[in-house]
Amino acid sequence: GSLDDDDLWFETKLSKQVAALEAEPSILAAATGVALRTPEGGEHIRIPAKSRVTHADLLLGRQPDINCSNLLIRRKACELAGMYDEDCSVEDYDLVLRISAYSDIFVVREPLIRQYRDRPLWQPERWRWMAQAREQLALRHPDLVASGKGASVYCSKLAFAHAAAGQRRQGARWLARSLRHGHVGRWTLMAVASLSHVPTRWLQVAVGRVGKSI
Repeated sequence: GSLDDDDLWFETKLSKQVAALEAEPSILAAATGVALRTPEGGEHIRIPAKSRVTHADLLLGRQPDINCSNLLIRRKACELAGMYDEDCSVEDYDLVLRISAYSDIFVVREPLIRQYRDRPLWQPERWRWMAQAREQLALRHPDLVASGKGASVYCSKLAFAHAAAGQRRQGARWLARSLRHGHVGRWTLMAVASLSHVPTRWLQVAVGRVGKSI
């Protein structure tokens, strides 16, 4: 297991994850629910909807609560899938995708970690980094943008990141690619709003109030 220096494990987190892995010998990693503390002092309990998250689930969309602060990973997982790749800008998502190719991710469905969201950042530099990181991940895992709802969502997120960075041409290109996959969802609307010059700060505050993140 690993832990970001600004997050907090609850006392029973490790013991419950160990028990889950012992009960399911074929499972290579276990996560838990999250108590997410916002910059405004609110707290949102976030628990993945399923007790097993599959590789197909992760291609449909990133599970933000399954991350490097939350996972307990067997040594065998690292032998099969490799370790964190520091050359990848989103190394936790990259690792979870690689592990899930060998095994479902088990979820202890109760909040056992408190995570603190950083204060929102509106600067275009942040979104340029996000767009670059997502494009890098798509090159490593081409199934993310291959077909279906998951590809539409991923392309919409890229469209939003480019638009928020002021890169409107790239944003419009990724939005068109998203729409070709035939799904219109929250991220599609966010990308359209950003491309229509709705300030990123307004959008980020709006989704933060309901326990979401962008």
